[in-house]
Amino acid sequence: AGTERIDLRLSSQGPMLAVSEDGGVPLQVEATAPAVVETSLGATLEIPVKFLRAASHKGFKGEWEAALFGLPGQRAWQPAKPAGDAAEARLALALTKKDGNRFVPGTWTVYAATRGTVQWQPDEKVPVREVRDAAFSMPIQVKIDPSPVALSAPETVTLARGGKAALTVKLDRRFGFAEAVTLTLRLPDGLTGVAAPAVTVPKEAAEGSLALEGATDVAAGRHNAVIEAKCQWNGEDLVSRRDVILEIQP
Repeated sequence: AGTERIDLRLSSQGPMLAVSEDGGVPLQVEATAPAVVETSLGATLEIPVKFLRAASHKGFKGEWEAALFGLPGQRAWQPAKPAGDAAEARLALALTKKDGNRFVPGTWTVYAATRGTVQWQPDEKVPVREVRDAAFSMPIQVKIDPSPVALSAPETVTLARGGKAALTVKLDRRFGFAEAVTLTLRLPDGLTGVAAPAVTVPKEAAEGSLALEGATDVAAGRHNAVIEAKCQWNGEDLVSRRDVILEIQP
């Protein structure tokens, strides 16, 4: 398919779909998560689900699997293996680069899915038969943030020529993240004469302070700068950002 176009017979006319009110499906999967599940890169996405079995479902032959899928950049199925009679489970998906995955921030739709060989008896007049079956949940909305750290800081920091200032940045640590964070102030291109060394906020600390120092000849005015918070979580290098106005006073 990568080198030659393949025309399928159903692709030109559209597939026909017939729905019968008889029979039903042996197994359904239903997510019990909030309307929107929020998490971040580096975290593990967890979705609770329920398994609903019809009377025609007579059990599984061997193991069966359930997993989450559908995220952009997902390349691997990370299955759970529930017990044969399980009524519920928590499906997990590690949002890391493991197994070739390349997840990206954004709001996306995922699905819970199951698959296995079902022992099925749709009609009591026929014997139980084995069917390779899959079931899919309704869509689940997932919001993936670029980092588990959300920043809050003053909208403006004022620095006098030849003076010093402190920019206090508060860290909202989410999704269980507690590791160290490095704060950096990114100055606009062309602005010289301002020193703002990076600072490391230790584990579990809720805030850090950037020390600014202005040269006597730094250009006065209002400048757009960016606070960056870098961290590492589960092997992922993550960054969150917040804009700030740097006002240089004469």
